[in-house]
Parts: sequence; structure tokens; C-alpha cells
Amino acid sequence: MVATTIQVSDETRELLKRYKVAGMSYEEVLRLFMELLSPEEFHSLYRDWQSKVAKEVRKSKKWDALSLGS
Repeated sequence: MVATTIQVSDETRELLKRYKVAGMSYEEVLRLFMELLSPEEFHSLYRDWQSKVAKEVRKSKKWDALSLGS
């Protein structure tokens, strides 16, 4: 197996570490996550999350300031 590096923030790495069990690799953690959720299920959840964030941004005053600039 050829190893590769995936860049993540320190915060994400710390979160990922919390899922590890002694002796478990990060690859095993990620593979288990991917086995628990199909790509289609993940994409659906991601779209729902994006929609929720977009609604929150539109409600915030930051959105108003951004809109005025265009």
C-alpha cells in the first residue's frame, strides 16, 4: 500500500483522534466512517447542511453587508 498525506487542520486532527481506539489507525477510523454511510447518504446530508448554513447566513447581518457591496 502506498501512503499519502491528507492535510487537515489541527482541530480536525484532534477530533479524529477522539474516535481512535488503542491500536487503531486513522485509516481504519476513516474506513469505518465510510462503511457506515454510503456516498449518496453523505451527499444528501452535506446538501442539507449547506442549505441550513446558507439560511443562517442570509438571516445574519453579515449577509446584508455582503449584499450591499455587490
